[in-house]
Amino acid sequence: MLERILCPVDFSETSQHAIDHALALATWYGAQITALHAYDETGANNEVERLRVDVAAEFRQRGANPAPVDIRVQAQGREGDVASLSSFISSLGRSQ
Repeated sequence: MLERILCPVDFSETSQHAIDHALALATWYGAQITALHAYDETGANNEVERLRVDVAAEFRQRGANPAPVDIRVQAQGREGDVASLSSFISSLGRSQ
């Protein structure tokens, strides 16, 4: 059974399609979504909270139609290179 969905978010049109698919899968399986927006050090700390708010708003907007289940979305903004993000992504599968 699918319990968790990782959805990369960069606010592009392609990202919006990924959000639509993540919402559909989460509705079907009752899965939790972790929306991840990755950035380099130039986006640093003052952007993190704004990114979380923007990611959450994007999911609310895209999921405007009422779903038959309560979809849990966790918005994450992460700074780092591929290695550090891989470690974070791996940790998602271990945490509940």
